[in-house]
Amino acid sequence: ARTVRRSPDHLVGADLVPGAGIGAMRGALWLLIAALALSEVGVQAKHPFPNPLEDPAGCGREGVSSSHVCDPELLLSSEGADRVDLMARALSSGGGPVVLVAMMSKISAETDVVAHAFDKWSCRAQARKATLALGGKWGADVMILYSKEDRAFCVEARSSKVRVSDDEQQVILVGVQDALNLGVTDMAVSFALMSMRDGAVTNGVVAMPTRAELMQVAFAGMIPFIGFGMTDNGIMILAGDAIEDFIGQKIALSTMASAAWGNLISDMAGGVLGGGG
Repeated sequence: ARTVRRSPDHLVGADLVPGAGIGAMRGALWLLIAALALSEVGVQAKHPFPNPLEDPAGCGREGVSSSHVCDPELLLSSEGADRVDLMARALSSGGGPVVLVAMMSKISAETDVVAHAFDKWSCRAQARKATLALGGKWGADVMILYSKEDRAFCVEARSSKVRVSDDEQQVILVGVQDALNLGVTDMAVSFALMSMRDGAVTNGVVAMPTRAELMQVAFAGMIPFIGFGMTDNGIMILAGDAIEDFIGQKIALSTMASAAWGNLISDMAGGVLGGGG
């Protein structure tokens, strides 16, 4: 049998050219360094959070001149963000501490902490570091950070204007567990703000809200319930009359029973229209 030897062309660049192997190693080394540099840039760019006081649009807060909430991924609903912003603004008014809130889906793409659905919400070392870093960058006296995938919720005070002790942080964490597990994030942040407000007002750090601010909060909570009440009662009356006219006479249904069925239908419609369905 005749054996045909083929030229090892794949070795020409490495073995037959003097110094080519060293050059290839140097090239690979430079590629590795470049890859590491790019990965580091990616980690740093994981937090493109502008200061909400200066760039509210970059924080997902369109239509306002400044905000105390940075939520570029829109983890809060529009109404929830407005409610949190109003409370943080009220806490910061009257010479009080500047309170800012950061909402994010994940702190870092290369975190070594794996959070599970059954883990408690807490403020681990990495989350606390990110909270202090953002607070220092923005000049916040109090910084609240929420990270969905890390199951992190941190409240850090960076100024002598207000103090949040370790015990107070634990009380806040215990109080927000249920709201965070149910996905009612704005309620969790509101609870943290109210907890700080109560402590700050007691210590004389923050002035009591003005009458105008109280009226703003009252109207913000009143208007949706007026619409709900009109819709709920209107549907109940119309549905009760229809049931009595078309069904009640055939099956001898009393007026009160027809009204009860109309109320059931209106409650179901109210739950759907209110987002409960």
